[in-house]
Amino acid sequence: MEAAYEPDAWHDFGVALVGASAALLGLLFVVVSIHLRVVVEDPVLRRRAEIMLGLLATTFAASAALLIPGQGDRRSASS
Repeated sequence: MEAAYEPDAWHDFGVALVGASAALLGLLFVVVSIHLRVVVEDPVLRRRAEIMLGLLATTFAASAALLIPGQGDRRSASS
């Protein structure tokens, strides 16, 4: 259970998650760019593209924040 509070233990997971989300985000961008007219004209496809873009960008940002150096154990102290 202590590994949950050690940022160094999560480094490899963060690197994998950043790489995967960046790759999927890039693929989504390419697909939407290639089929831009179809995506823009269909409200369902446009909404799906917006949702996936938001989810992948959030995953990318959260996993990138996990890799910021100097993070430590910040458990609150009991009063």
